[in-house]
Amino acid sequence: MKLRNLQGFHKNVFYFTSAAFSLMFLISSASSLIMPTEAKRSLYLMFNVMLTLMLYPPVRGKGGQEKIPAYDYVLIGLSVLTFVYWLVTYRHFATVARGMANRVDFYMGIVCILLLIESARRVLGPILLGVGGIFMLQLYFGPYMPGIFAHRGFSLFRIIEFLYRTTDGVFGSIASTFSTYVLPFIIMGAFLEVSGAGEFFIRLSLSLTKGWAGGPAKVAVIASAIFGSISGSSTANVVATGTFTIPMMKRVGFEPEHAGAIEAAASTGGQFLPPVMGAGAFLLATLTETPYVTIAKMNVIPALLYFFWVGAMVHFHAKKYNIGSLPDEEIPKVSLVIKEGWFFIVPIVLVFVMLFSGQSVE
Repeated sequence: MKLRNLQGFHKNVFYFTSAAFSLMFLISSASSLIMPTEAKRSLYLMFNVMLTLMLYPPVRGKGGQEKIPAYDYVLIGLSVLTFVYWLVTYRHFATVARGMANRVDFYMGIVCILLLIESARRVLGPILLGVGGIFMLQLYFGPYMPGIFAHRGFSLFRIIEFLYRTTDGVFGSIASTFSTYVLPFIIMGAFLEVSGAGEFFIRLSLSLTKGWAGGPAKVAVIASAIFGSISGSSTANVVATGTFTIPMMKRVGFEPEHAGAIEAAASTGGQFLPPVMGAGAFLLATLTETPYVTIAKMNVIPALLYFFWVGAMVHFHAKKYNIGSLPDEEIPKVSLVIKEGWFFIVPIVLVFVMLFSGQSVE
């Protein structure tokens, strides 16, 4: 997926919006300032739609533009209008209006849902859009559906009202989970990545695997486990660690396809390793009404077993094809690496302490 390469004024608009998005939720999470759950949900979705429209072109593969087109600025304005309208009028809708939507709510809901659909299409492509569209059609064509899919059916007005005006549709528990738990951890992982944590973890893994068979491949496993535990994203894990580990693996004798497969397998496991894990863990906690701390504790042993067996397969493959490690003079000393970047370990340790002491990691 090619993104826009924003420059000048348009780049500043994107950076300002991103900074406002991050600071707003970080301040509300790390201070005594309490943001109502309705505000968190609506602002979280609003900023996501705005940033998507700024960065992703409407046609996949047509990236590289240095400006945000005028039509996307119009869509951004509409997104602000619909989400702010929901936030401002929600209390009146839930109390005074007693859940009775009006025509303005209906049209605002249509615009909001179309903007969310377009954002999802730009980022994820048409497949997810098609799946969601099938379920929305099932709501309307219920009387004509066979078997267990049949129901009385809902009018378009009722569907839009449920999806837009209530806290069970667009602004439901999923939006609440991401705005409350997932976003702060994503920001922390991004901060560590751009501050050099990814390189530190790779150097630390490299120093720990000195002299091991298939050393760079085991570096990929260890580094992906450490970095994945704080990023919670397989994609970010591959980008942060694979850039360094894949060339090293190829250099010592791994075939390109084997190097890519090892990095992909190791990075995928990063989203299973606490404390952060992937977004799926937060959704699991929300949908099953299980505390996130419990989910994280249950995942420690399976995640460690996963990385153990990925490392074991790397070892067996290296032994089979007689693949060694990098020359000793190119591998830094453990003590020197820790001395230069010990502070990168502190945030991970703190999160682990809070997590397993039963305190909130929100």
